[in-house]
Amino acid sequence: MAEFLISWDTRGVEAIFPIGDMRSENIAAKLSGGSEPHNISSIYNMLTMRARFNPQRSPQIWGINVDGSITEETLRSIADTTPQVIVDLVKEKGVMFYGDKMQESAISY
Repeated sequence: MAEFLISWDTRGVEAIFPIGDMRSENIAAKLSGGSEPHNISSIYNMLTMRARFNPQRSPQIWGINVDGSITEETLRSIADTTPQVIVDLVKEKGVMFYGDKMQESAISY
């Protein structure tokens, strides 16, 4: 399984972070006495801060586990060509960490 943290807003997919590998990288860095290369909580905090300052764009942050054959590059390629496919997949199989559903328009057509 591969784990990703994905954020998007009304303008499209904004960020895709592979977080499954970060745990093992951080453990290896700590064991060797080095500094942590990435920190999942700092990435999440960065994304939530950005989302809080842009509520007009209805930002959402989700986590998802996918088959190990799906890579970050695959997700980015799909997000670039057909972002709605990523959003639908994540909403079906993922967990929302931040955000609300888009507000309904006050004007009906």
